[in-house]
Amino acid sequence: MTGIRLALAAVFLLVAAQVPAAAAEDSCAKLNVAFEKVLGTQYRFTTVMSVPGQPALAIHYIVTRDMMFMQLPGSDQWTGIPLKLGLTAQLFKAMGRISQSNMHCGTAGGGMLNGEPTDIVELQVPLDKDKAKSKLDLKSFTMRYWIARKSGLPLKMQMLASGKQGSMDMVVTYDYRDVKPPVHYTVMDFSKLK
Repeated sequence: MTGIRLALAAVFLLVAAQVPAAAAEDSCAKLNVAFEKVLGTQYRFTTVMSVPGQPALAIHYIVTRDMMFMQLPGSDQWTGIPLKLGLTAQLFKAMGRISQSNMHCGTAGGGMLNGEPTDIVELQVPLDKDKAKSKLDLKSFTMRYWIARKSGLPLKMQMLASGKQGSMDMVVTYDYRDVKPPVHYTVMDFSKLK
């Protein structure tokens, strides 16, 4: 179950990272709109986490209206997690309120990604040394988002964190084309996570 826990932790980390809802800078408004659009669609995304000295870990996800499916590294099996109506939106909003005073947004230019013009928005989290030391002991924490100019949807996110215990690089890529749930999957039994 370690892989399942890691996959769920990655999802929580993503949700926490994707909601700068109340940050003051104008650049955050673009992210707010982008992730509001995500909440109303079905999509696939892949997270690739890299830590120096260890192999990169890729986890695949599919999100539909009422289910999230994940496929762990080295497995061809999918696990399904039922999503309660409105739960995802509520979680996004809650994390936005939590992070409202911590994020600083700015533009980091633009560029092409998979043939689409994008705007790049960068978030930097100022670290309170005392809080950072008592939690993750982070020295820096930065996120970059590539937002498609045409659709307004996020296409990619990169999160860079470094601290006493080393550094971590997580890249998330999103795909909104022809999203369908896997034919075969097992519904997660949360009682086994205890």
